[in-house]
Amino acid sequence: MKQQFLMMLIFLTFNASTFAETNANQTSDLQREIEEFYDIQPLPKSSLEQNLYIWGVGLSYPNDDYYAIGRKIVERNYLLGQEMKSKQLESWDLKQNIRYVNDYLVGDEELLRFNHLFTEQNGRKRINVCNRYDDDNCIKATIADAEQIMALNVENEILQKRYESFPLLANQSTGYFHPYSFADAAYPDITSLISLIDLDAANAVLDLSSGNRDKGIERLERISFLANLPHNGTLTFPLLQLNMQQALNQTINALLNEKLLDPNDPFLTQLYKEDVNRFDHKIRTALKWQAKAMMQNNLYLYRDYKAKLLDVVKDERIDLEDEKKVAEFLYQYYKNYEASLVQENLDPKAFQQAMPNIEGLPFNVYLASPYEYLMQAKYQKAYELLLRAKIKVLKGEPLNADDQVELDTENSILYIDFDEGLEEGSPLLPQPIRWFNQGRQFLGRLEVAIPKVK
Repeated sequence: MKQQFLMMLIFLTFNASTFAETNANQTSDLQREIEEFYDIQPLPKSSLEQNLYIWGVGLSYPNDDYYAIGRKIVERNYLLGQEMKSKQLESWDLKQNIRYVNDYLVGDEELLRFNHLFTEQNGRKRINVCNRYDDDNCIKATIADAEQIMALNVENEILQKRYESFPLLANQSTGYFHPYSFADAAYPDITSLISLIDLDAANAVLDLSSGNRDKGIERLERISFLANLPHNGTLTFPLLQLNMQQALNQTINALLNEKLLDPNDPFLTQLYKEDVNRFDHKIRTALKWQAKAMMQNNLYLYRDYKAKLLDVVKDERIDLEDEKKVAEFLYQYYKNYEASLVQENLDPKAFQQAMPNIEGLPFNVYLASPYEYLMQAKYQKAYELLLRAKIKVLKGEPLNADDQVELDTENSILYIDFDEGLEEGSPLLPQPIRWFNQGRQFLGRLEVAIPKVK
């Protein structure tokens, strides 16, 4: 069963908004509050429109009705989860009846997959070579790759057109899983989506370098749209968004260095009006949602396997025979976790004291420490602060304390130092920074170059 929970955390990419939110108005009737916490509301079908999860599930379907197929899959699998909860289905029946996109292929039809010619021709997976921290000469390298990039456009034309139209089809990151079908749900084609984003950024560099400003900005705006799409669900997608934004920021930095992007461009003005703390907020919200889903799953599985569990193990902290006590314990564990996420500067040691590992139970009540994820958001925020300050410098505006950056006039760089708590926990750098630094977990300083300071 622990493996099932792990699978949920690895693959559960988008939100199950079918869960009822805990009533914001606290009540003295704790039992009612707990019942609301575990309640699942029916699927609101109106929310199946403009849904990124459905778009991604159907993305690889070869025919034009791919969104309709994605919707059909999601609705079908949600109903299976309901049937399983009502005990009309067993786990084996669910596995046999779950629907995936390939189930809708007819005859010799094949799923669409991103054809990555770069891998075949030069062994390199990334297309946009400006998406890594402090990558020198990436604009020239991208221009040198123009022929291969154009070949990728031809090879992936259908997927590319779908990707380019998705802002018209999706305005929210939501998905509809039933708790009983988490581990067997259909998942979006994330691999193709990441490659399409990478290709879009490389094409933006080529467009801007050839003077096609409008097309290049359209591409950058599309990546920004996806990176900042509202999300209410588990952690996987916000982390992907964080890394998208980091790569976009680094590409913008390279374009500014080569004077291919005007610091006064309205696109930059609009993008950097976004809350600089947005990924910290996204991660905290996702961790909270994920913890709630975990506790719900624990209780549902406990109810299904209660008789067998009592024969396997008995923990001193919970009377497994008393369902009310189990529900209250899981709920309180969640509330402690929720309280820890409110702290602005989360200390990993204090977190471990507030959320101790519970051993000896037949279901998993361990909730991941938020520390490493919040550190990724901290690095992303720092780099974006540097880029925002750089744009001010390029526009001839003065820096001030609110910019939260340091200026090295001798070397003409802006920088932010990381010198607190680097030995605590195991925070990871965002992917675009980590790639450049050969797997290093930490960087003591982030910096961006600016024109010579006179």
